[in-house]
Amino acid sequence: MTERATTTGQYAIGWFLTVVIVYGSLAPSTPETITSVNDKLQHFGAYFVTMAWFAAPVKTKMECCMHAAFLVLLTVMLEYAQLLAPGRTFELADIAFGTAGVAMAVITTAILSRWTGATNLADREYVLRRPLKSLIESRR
Repeated sequence: MTERATTTGQYAIGWFLTVVIVYGSLAPSTPETITSVNDKLQHFGAYFVTMAWFAAPVKTKMECCMHAAFLVLLTVMLEYAQLLAPGRTFELADIAFGTAGVAMAVITTAILSRWTGATNLADREYVLRRPLKSLIESRR
């Protein structure tokens, strides 16, 4: 598979995750007893995973910053949109936790990139599998 096809697939999954965030933010609310996960933890986790996914294939800091700015803007816009959605409420804490998820994902992927020396997801996967492969081959 070519690098471009891999990147296109990664972006498609990233946009799917973004659509899931939009739906989850604007759909009629469900009782918290059904989801059983703290609302703030859901915001943090959703934005962390989405930003980490988008940050994986990027090659420049500018691309990463643009994705981060988009997701932070999205969390703000969705909170204001919840004012119009029945059963939903605006909370500044949701914006804070969504933004924190984006920031933590940027920091985590930056550390992972420096630690592995990898510049994109395919390189990171190779670097992380390489020690395992050498361990398996040494046992043969």
